[in-house]
Amino acid sequence: MLAFEYNKFNGIIIDSTQLPADIDVFVQQLSALLSHAKTQNKAVIWLTLPIEFAHLIATATSLGFTFHNCLATEITLIFKSKADDFAPFMPTH
Repeated sequence: MLAFEYNKFNGIIIDSTQLPADIDVFVQQLSALLSHAKTQNKAVIWLTLPIEFAHLIATATSLGFTFHNCLATEITLIFKSKADDFAPFMPTH
């Protein structure tokens, strides 16, 4: 399972410093985390991918993650357990 911490929004933040580069390993670990989140009734999972891990974006979106925000060198995706789960957005200015 991917390394993570819980946040104050009943969510999970994945530790982006410990992501596996291998897609097969990533799928296994992310799938295990999704199962864990479901059993723990977590609302939102946050996944920030540094640009060097951009090859994992398609895998994450195929498992239900959607784009949340993007910076020059990273993208943050989220997984919501329910469509109306709250995910605070980053400021735009």
